[in-house]
Amino acid sequence: MAKNKKINPNVTRKNTFFYHIKDTDMLDLVPFECGHETCECLKPKISTRYNYYSMHAVIAGRGYYLVDGKLHTITENQIFAFFPSEKIEYYPDPDTPWQYYWVNFVGAKAKVLMNLCGFTQKDPVYTFRSERIPVLFKKIATQENHLMRDLLTISQLYEIIALIVEERRDGSLPLSEKQDKPDSAVQYISENYMNANLSVAQVAQKMGYDTKYFSRLFKQKVGMTFSTYVNRLRIMKACEYLEKTDMSLKEIAAMTGFTDSLYFSRRFSQLILSSPSKYRRLLHKNEKKHHFFKQLSNL
Repeated sequence: MAKNKKINPNVTRKNTFFYHIKDTDMLDLVPFECGHETCECLKPKISTRYNYYSMHAVIAGRGYYLVDGKLHTITENQIFAFFPSEKIEYYPDPDTPWQYYWVNFVGAKAKVLMNLCGFTQKDPVYTFRSERIPVLFKKIATQENHLMRDLLTISQLYEIIALIVEERRDGSLPLSEKQDKPDSAVQYISENYMNANLSVAQVAQKMGYDTKYFSRLFKQKVGMTFSTYVNRLRIMKACEYLEKTDMSLKEIAAMTGFTDSLYFSRRFSQLILSSPSKYRRLLHKNEKKHHFFKQLSNL
């Protein structure tokens, strides 16, 4: 007996369209509300705190986003991001009000994926270059109401995240002044993140740069500091080990460049908002749930 999934109906209001995803059976990334809006010039300021993550992609016009005490002017081809529990304000420009698509989401890997995109509370805005990104947002926001909509929305959101990460890495950190050299600093880090002694000075030397200059260049090109990038990469790899292996936390810590398993657990909890052991339990619980429904579908 196959599982029939109920999807909430579309909601249409003046200049606004959105829909809810009722159930996805996913834990890593769970989009639950998507839509688009053409704002009116007199639309009131929204001042609130949300308990989820969100990305808004502006496709026309202008607006303003206040977060962490800083006012950002948002224009076409920019994404602005929300984080849970932070106080925010956002509103359209009265002369050229913005139009945007949005997707709200939660999930065990939501924070780490946002961080890999370079979004933080202090830097929540990104100017994208890919023509594919607004196309994907439009597909998410205008998805037809059918049983596959949930999975399509999740896959399209993952593609948006992948494109942002790829854009931030593109052309960054050549190993030397020669632009045709195939390797990059990011590639070098991805191949050596498990080395607990990996340092910015070591990588700078490998690239042939002064450490201070390399640090500035890395942050400029990748969108975050060297240590932040390395730690996030290590935690993402740890998530994979927790999901795909039965290794102990001490073994996973060592495999991902942490010499202290307690420090590893602390950094993991800061980034994923869950301890490694709890994260593994959630994964196994979700796996059992999928196995149960698979058995039902084979009856």
